[in-house]
Amino acid sequence: AESGAELGADQAAALRGVLTSGAFLEVICAPAGTGKSFTVGVIADAWHHPTEARRVFGLAPTQAVTELLAGDGLTAANLAAWTATQHRLGTGPASATDEPWRLRGGDLVVVDEAEMATTAHLLAVAQRCAAAGAKLLLVGDPAQLSAVGPGGAFADLAQRAPRYELAEVRRFTQAWEGPASLRLRERDVDVLADYATHGRLVAVDGGGGGTVERAGDQAARNWLADTLSGKQALLLCDTNTTAARLNMHLRDELVRLHHVESQGVGLTTHGGVAGVGDLVQARRIAWHLRGFEGNSYAPINRHTYRVQATRTDGALVVARVLGRDADGDEIVAAPIVLPADYVADHVALGYASTQHAALGRTVDTAHTVIDPATTSPASLYAGLSRGREGNWAYVTTRAVSPEAETGETLDVHPVTAHAVLAGILDPDTDEQIPDRNSSALTYQEAAAEQAKSTPTFLDPLIDDAATLVHAARISAVLDRLAAQGVLPAERRAELAADQDCTRALAQLLRTVELAGHD
Repeated sequence: AESGAELGADQAAALRGVLTSGAFLEVICAPAGTGKSFTVGVIADAWHHPTEARRVFGLAPTQAVTELLAGDGLTAANLAAWTATQHRLGTGPASATDEPWRLRGGDLVVVDEAEMATTAHLLAVAQRCAAAGAKLLLVGDPAQLSAVGPGGAFADLAQRAPRYELAEVRRFTQAWEGPASLRLRERDVDVLADYATHGRLVAVDGGGGGTVERAGDQAARNWLADTLSGKQALLLCDTNTTAARLNMHLRDELVRLHHVESQGVGLTTHGGVAGVGDLVQARRIAWHLRGFEGNSYAPINRHTYRVQATRTDGALVVARVLGRDADGDEIVAAPIVLPADYVADHVALGYASTQHAALGRTVDTAHTVIDPATTSPASLYAGLSRGREGNWAYVTTRAVSPEAETGETLDVHPVTAHAVLAGILDPDTDEQIPDRNSSALTYQEAAAEQAKSTPTFLDPLIDDAATLVHAARISAVLDRLAAQGVLPAERRAELAADQDCTRALAQLLRTVELAGHD
């Protein structure tokens, strides 16, 4: 009751439902910025009851999100570690540290960012919960980035299981941006006009012409301006290759501005060097480094760190970046030492990163590089929903092949940023076919439905009939030309003998005919 006064109507409905339904499995769908973490924390507080031994466990697909759950007061583990612990508990031998994780009736297991969990992980959690009599709560957003690997189970469950929807966006400081983000999530192309009106769509064009590199450079400049003014900002892109280029570009600029030392330790992961003052990102969890040379914590995949010192053997002294205070000053944890072998293989510059690194994060501003060849609706939505104060999309307006020759982009007609993003949100694809992140069950149902459709039967028949009719027409024309002496008899005989050649010629002539020629 005390917490209810702080909750919105949508959050209160989710709280009441989860606490009172008695269902084994339930889903909370939480679009970006709707207060998911707060809601989960309130549910966990209400569920937990020391005298009745009701416990709450938080699970997540990544260690970064796991630590966010721990910060909300949940006993938390990442899915891979939890699955391994459950296996030891089921088969033995289990250690004393494993035993507290043994599930029992009355427990609540919360899987956060469940859209990023693989189907295998969700199945393992559901089976363990069912066997122990524990309740399973899946929290996430099927419209956001999905699992790296076989996934789609959360999207299926969001359609079939008891479900609560957090509908009020609370993250943004500007009133228009919350409703706009929900429309963007639903792939409403008309909402792009709102983003354009407020200056959030940056069309990159000019000398060189709207390439991904130029869009990235513009995004990097604005990210740097925000960062130097004391804001917590994200610079996001689709690929590690683009991120690596932007990272080295920004490092050069920071060296020029005397914010970073030019000399540093070489990095193998994505190239470049890291010197004192650089922002770096860990790319692998290394639990064994907790305690190494007195380290109070271990490096976590996708966490960012500020370089405090370099060593001649290639090691780095770094401190995890926790955020910024009210004055815009950076807050960092205690320094730790990363040995040379870890630095060489598992550390990258951390100024720019891919969308997956932004999972679960809220910052002041976000700058996202858009490439129509690689940006998906989910990554577009993720990039335009991270920042409280503002989110900008830097749009490539001239689409060229990655193998294009230098200067070829100048021969490509530019389009508007609005048109590029409209193409991403509403691609010209068959909507009956699920996307690549759908589950096998969704594919099966879509295929069964498509098999029953009239076009499935009629379209091939129509195509075959049209091919036969057109082939007959072409043969008659060729015979007439041969009889008139326009087409030599030996050429007509060769065409009759080579059906592949005849089909190719028929397609070419049909194209000419459809263009209005005889």
